[in-house]
Amino acid sequence: NDGKDDNLLIKYKPEKPGSIMTILIYDIKGKLIRQLASNVLLASENTFTWDGLTDNHQKAAAGIYIVYAFVYTASGETRHFKKATILSSPLKR
Repeated sequence: NDGKDDNLLIKYKPEKPGSIMTILIYDIKGKLIRQLASNVLLASENTFTWDGLTDNHQKAAAGIYIVYAFVYTASGETRHFKKATILSSPLKR
């Protein structure tokens, strides 16, 4: 919360209209720490924001996190995406 790089922005443009997305964030041990989006009906362009907080509104520890998203289309297709991100905290002086 220093005003610099405070949020992770996840942008997604679905290939087909009527798609639904869920985004989950896991810590490096595989523990689910945040359900960022749950069965959200997608627009033509979408942006989701993770502020580094857990589902309990606690600040997540600095470290590596896995962003896992899956998209369901109206025709029944499923797409899965997995990306790593790093949550850091400022160095103390």
